[in-house]
Amino acid sequence: MAYIALGAVILAVCSWISIPTPIVPFTLQTFGVFFLIYYFGAKKATASLVVYIALGAIGIPVFSNFTSGFGVLMGATGGYILGFVVSGDVCIATESLFGNKWQIRVVSSILAILACYAVGSARAMQFVETETDFLSFFIGSLLAFGVFDVVKIVFAFFVARYLKKIKLN
Repeated sequence: MAYIALGAVILAVCSWISIPTPIVPFTLQTFGVFFLIYYFGAKKATASLVVYIALGAIGIPVFSNFTSGFGVLMGATGGYILGFVVSGDVCIATESLFGNKWQIRVVSSILAILACYAVGSARAMQFVETETDFLSFFIGSLLAFGVFDVVKIVFAFFVARYLKKIKLN
């Protein structure tokens, strides 16, 4: 339980480090999510995500820009926040089927971030006035934000790997 609570705190701190943009803020949430997946494992990381979202939903300001509330989850960025849980679920399923070697985690991370973008794009599309179809919006989101998220995921992988080597847990 302590790891799950610590994970929720890590996610909150990562979400507070934010660069605002017109649609979705750049935060370190993606780093936090994948750091937890790599360091604690997908099950504990997903439990931390659920706790983090519950804390935000009841009014504790854990989301980006110190926001909170159910309205944030129902807003344009809420799909991406909820998509992180789907990411964790993808990693849990992948680890259950194929193990948790680093090669499997790389593949599961790619699938997980694509799942997160799918959920987030579906929600964000409802708030952006566009005639664009889902696939175009999804690809546009990946092109606009995906490169930064991949960098954060790679960084999370190496930080978690380093911390495991020096036996912090």
